[in-house]
Amino acid sequence: MILIPEQIVTMRQKINRYKEERKGYFEQFEENLKNNVIEGFKIGTQDVFTKKTFEQLQDDSDKAYDLLINSQYLHERDTDKIAIGTTFEVEFADGEKETYTLVEDMFGLSSLDNFISIKSTFGKALLAKKEQDEFSYIIETPTKTEIKGKITAIKKDKKDYPYFIKTKNIKNRYSPKVKKANKKEQTPSSKSVQLTVSQLNLLNIEYERLSRQPQNNQKTIQRLAYIKKLLSSAEIAHPLPDNIDIGSKFTIMLNVDGKKIYKNLELINYAVSDEINDEYLEKISTLGITLLGLHENDTFVLHRFNNSDIKGIVISINNKSSIHNRKMYIKNN
Repeated sequence: MILIPEQIVTMRQKINRYKEERKGYFEQFEENLKNNVIEGFKIGTQDVFTKKTFEQLQDDSDKAYDLLINSQYLHERDTDKIAIGTTFEVEFADGEKETYTLVEDMFGLSSLDNFISIKSTFGKALLAKKEQDEFSYIIETPTKTEIKGKITAIKKDKKDYPYFIKTKNIKNRYSPKVKKANKKEQTPSSKSVQLTVSQLNLLNIEYERLSRQPQNNQKTIQRLAYIKKLLSSAEIAHPLPDNIDIGSKFTIMLNVDGKKIYKNLELINYAVSDEINDEYLEKISTLGITLLGLHENDTFVLHRFNNSDIKGIVISINNKSSIHNRKMYIKNN
């Protein structure tokens, strides 16, 4: 199966949620057993978290991990015609317009977020279509309703899609400020790179994925050796609790041309595996070097050549938040 970055992010979130819930669940469940409360326990004042609920969460986590290990990852999107990973706009015969993204399988995704599987009748009708191409398909109802429409646009700019950070040359990922400080731009070596715990998890998953492939490719063999060396020798980052540091997980809000965009990110030195830009931010990037060392409620500005500046604020660091200051920032900007 082919997974698009958006799916991979969702699957990682499922796995992380299971890990976070697991410890608390077992502690509470053991306490309930002592008190003869078998069915479950309350979270807050209303929700009941049952053993069945937890088992479903565990099943989702196991399936997500299995797919991450055994699937192919989509690194390059087709923006000339509709294929797996392409985002496009359609106009139906009644004039209604919708934007969709085509995927191979819907696991981890929702049709409410306008993802469509190529296994569906609609998806099959759209596959390989280009802009201005027409499509039609039959909904299998007693009356066999025919749906018609036209492809009005395909998202062309690949920068607008979530992507694997390493697909971009590292020299192009450096901010001008970092370039001046580091005249010799080097890729991270296993001797010097500092990794976060989640990056170690990504490397372990990548190692298992590659280990299951035929070992007749020299690049695969070299990559496995590199990962093994990196896992055994890299320094683990221990972020400071109150400011953005390597390993910090934080939320920021950006005001881009009047549109407010929220991002949940983890700061890393370099991408070393399958880090996706919707989850990770490199310290060497313009935004990364700007945010390094900031505290909650700190504001910042990104200067863009021939464009208006981007203003932002740090909403939270390591799950701490300040709602009051976020509201004040929104009001004043």
